[in-house]
Amino acid sequence: MKKQDLDCRVSFTENGIVINSGLPEAEPVLDFGLGKHRSTVDVRKNGSAEVVYDDTPTAVPPRIDEILRDNNLTVKRTSRNFIVTMKFPIIENATETTACHKEMWKKSQKAIAGVREAIKETF
Repeated sequence: MKKQDLDCRVSFTENGIVINSGLPEAEPVLDFGLGKHRSTVDVRKNGSAEVVYDDTPTAVPPRIDEILRDNNLTVKRTSRNFIVTMKFPIIENATETTACHKEMWKKSQKAIAGVREAIKETF
């Protein structure tokens, strides 16, 4: 861990803390930790303060659980949404496609309702 000590002027206000090194802006004093950081500030009565940077957050992709897989129908659940995928052959006529769609939709709604009931029971 790098450490660099500077003699600075620190101003404590109701809105925050201002640290001014008193050096010109173009002066290359620090070579690490530049930019904005999220941190925790521990301010004490005697004017001492300790600033600790928070760990950088890591992006975690949503978890995807497969609920139903049936031929050309797939129902998946993320932490926020249900994803329903229906595949229809392009050579069928409109009435067969509509009937197939209705049947797939009934199966997907039944699977989604079952998962929702399980969620309600856990909470």
